[in-house]
Amino acid sequence: HGGVRTDRGVAIVTQSSTMAISMTMQRRALPLAYIVTAGNQAQTSLAEIGATLLDDVRVTALGLHIEGVGDIAALEALAQKASALNKPIIALKVGRSDQARTATVSHTASLAGSDAGARAMLKRLGIALANSLPEFLEALKLLHITGPLASRRLVAMSCSGGEASLMADLAQDHNVQFPPLNALQKTNLRAALGPMVKLANPLDYHTYIWKYTAAMASAFSAMTTDETALGIVVSDFPRNDRCDASDWDCVLGAVTEAQKRTGIPFAVAASLPENMPEDIANRLISANIAPLCGLQEAIVAARIAAECGRIRPATQPILLPEPAKNVVTLNEADAKAKLAHLGIHIPQSAQANAIKDLAGSAAT
Repeated sequence: HGGVRTDRGVAIVTQSSTMAISMTMQRRALPLAYIVTAGNQAQTSLAEIGATLLDDVRVTALGLHIEGVGDIAALEALAQKASALNKPIIALKVGRSDQARTATVSHTASLAGSDAGARAMLKRLGIALANSLPEFLEALKLLHITGPLASRRLVAMSCSGGEASLMADLAQDHNVQFPPLNALQKTNLRAALGPMVKLANPLDYHTYIWKYTAAMASAFSAMTTDETALGIVVSDFPRNDRCDASDWDCVLGAVTEAQKRTGIPFAVAASLPENMPEDIANRLISANIAPLCGLQEAIVAARIAAECGRIRPATQPILLPEPAKNVVTLNEADAKAKLAHLGIHIPQSAQANAIKDLAGSAAT
């Protein structure tokens, strides 16, 4: 495995041992406290393992890779426990395609079941969903550093108009918001950036103030308001083996200072995952700033973190108590009639008592 000891970090439970090994090899600076494989859950459920890991005070968030949901009551108890501890859970649920469901059966003999049903259940339990492994890991990293976000209201800063445009388009695709700048933001930004920069959110701050750490910190601070959930500075760092990255120290210094001034959580996002070197990512984490690998992954991570800040497990249990013994189960025709009486739209139908009646109804 590629794991290293950490004072605190996230826990991941997966049904795939190969995926578990691969996740320990990540170079995204995600601090892994525990990674456990549950296999086919023949003896111990994924939810039971997760609940035990949450008891460790050093665990900040929990990630679940789910092939098939077995014990719904245990998963429900896990969600309630996580909510009480204020530790978010993210799930990577497979089984959206027929091929994935077939692979799941052959892999751990688990039934992936209805993807729509499973996703609705997880949402009801307050468990946010990622759709890919990179999104899963980046969201866990952001939650480890910032915790759940207060909202989906973001600000983004880049020294490239191209990157600012990409961020704006991604926000539209992934349901996060870049609110327009207010008068105070514009005044403070103009003071920091001068007259040549067009002010907007996402912001292209150009390179007029590059390497002037104090001015960059003032610009990054000016972009935020009390309602900002996360500030994202886009920066791709040079290759360590071919380039001198010392000119990018100003980014780290400015973001660190802006976070201190504002008290707003900040992240630094590289547009390409490979342009966030692991040593830079570790430096950012030591300053309590989230290093995010890839713009789409950064936006999705912010959306997931905001969902974790908003959703809570439903109080009504998913599994209702056993019905009383005197309850009568209606036949289909009577049940549909009662539903129609209550105003629920029911397709037109007729009851047939014999095969010949079916033929007559079909002809009609």
